[in-house]
Amino acid sequence: MKKSFIVFCSIFLILTKGFAFEWGGVFDNESTIGYDISPNKNESAEFSFTQKNGLHVWLSNTLSKDGIWKLNSEVAYIADINPQREPVFQNILDLTLLKVSGQVPMKKSTIDISLGRFFISDKTENIFSTTSDGAYLKFNLSRVGIGGYIGFTGLLNSLNVNGIFGFNDGSVAQIYKLQYPVVPIILSFDFPSLFANQNLSFQVLGSIDCGNDVGNKFYGTLLLDGPIYSKLFYTVQTTFGTQNFTNIMNYTSLNFMWFPLSFANINLGVQYASGNEELNGIFSSYSSVTSTSKESIKGFPVSDCLLPAASIVFYGGPFYSKFEVKCDLDILNEQGQLFSVRGYYGKLNSTFNVFSDLQIGLDLNLYINATENQNVLFNAVIKAAFAF
Repeated sequence: MKKSFIVFCSIFLILTKGFAFEWGGVFDNESTIGYDISPNKNESAEFSFTQKNGLHVWLSNTLSKDGIWKLNSEVAYIADINPQREPVFQNILDLTLLKVSGQVPMKKSTIDISLGRFFISDKTENIFSTTSDGAYLKFNLSRVGIGGYIGFTGLLNSLNVNGIFGFNDGSVAQIYKLQYPVVPIILSFDFPSLFANQNLSFQVLGSIDCGNDVGNKFYGTLLLDGPIYSKLFYTVQTTFGTQNFTNIMNYTSLNFMWFPLSFANINLGVQYASGNEELNGIFSSYSSVTSTSKESIKGFPVSDCLLPAASIVFYGGPFYSKFEVKCDLDILNEQGQLFSVRGYYGKLNSTFNVFSDLQIGLDLNLYINATENQNVLFNAVIKAAFAF
């Protein structure tokens, strides 16, 4: 595992040698205080605390005279302290970014090219959303954009990236631990302003299991978005998927975004993720390639749920704040009840740019369990980042 990191660093040094480059970095801090209040237990509230401190150093190189071709890279060291886990102290070293990118002009189009390690996500951001090693191409034609990606996750540091859904070997490690290996393949077709300023996209995604533990998964997504009028926009998308061609699962979402003021917007939406086939009939439980969660406090996967949500966002100058509430509905539970409430989520995210190189933030997260357990989870996350 250490050898893999050394190989990446060697490649990085070779590629940067001989080129003038810009560099910088960020020190960041994330302190989390949590409470688990369980009224059905004759116990006091459970207290938890975690601490993360990171040093991120980035470099940017121009590889061509016109500035179109660039090499961007970033190395990170993270000290992770969690008294509720073994080991309590965990050191993480990672090559988080190593990307060569540029554009090739054609007669009536251009081709965008990205090679290396960088973040990649599908259209829904709920199937495959993580850093990955691979190659991305996009053909920008006059009426359609055609994009393709192929990658490999097996050389990533699983201590510092979004995990693969359905896999957890339970082992612990320091510095570097190889991610579970899958090969993501993505093909996208984008039709901008197809009619009345409406945008249509179609995407197919396949995940080839190289470890024989999570199975091969395949998805097809249709997305439509655009303005309803000048200040009101919408996005609707639906995904059908299968695992090893033995089942059918579905993820669908609808969102409305209203911009009534120059410094605020209001969002209303709903997500559906198919559940137990024995209860719901047609679709089986939805599962993604990389891990997803309904909220940021408990980490429940996006599966077997209907999630109405509302949020309001304020922004202006150095300040940003978002308040969001969700209701987690069980579409059909084991007692035969439709749309029974499992829980409520609430979160407040705020950031303030004190100076151009100093940012502070506060996240508040709340989960209220509406089932028989009736426990309440709360945490507060204090963040700070200093750029140099």
